[in-house]
Amino acid sequence: MPIPFIIVGATIAMGVSGVGLGAKGGYDQHRAQKLNKDSNQRVENAANRLEDLRIKCSKSLQDLGDEKLSVLNGSVQNNQNTVPGYCASRRSLR
Repeated sequence: MPIPFIIVGATIAMGVSGVGLGAKGGYDQHRAQKLNKDSNQRVENAANRLEDLRIKCSKSLQDLGDEKLSVLNGSVQNNQNTVPGYCASRRSLR
């Protein structure tokens, strides 16, 4: 007669392990969602930083171009002043 007790015990053990695995699955899912959210936040932060750096780089290149143009205008005008008979209306590159 111990067979019914074994069957009942096995059923209880399977039920408890099923509940435990279900709880672990819920925990794992919650953890995965949190990791996914954190990863998405890191990607968004990196994209924002990249955009800020792109804007700063663009401004620096523009400033460098303006400075180069200023230097070239000055040196061309200095050279124009040394050429005899140069037309005064052509003294600026802009």
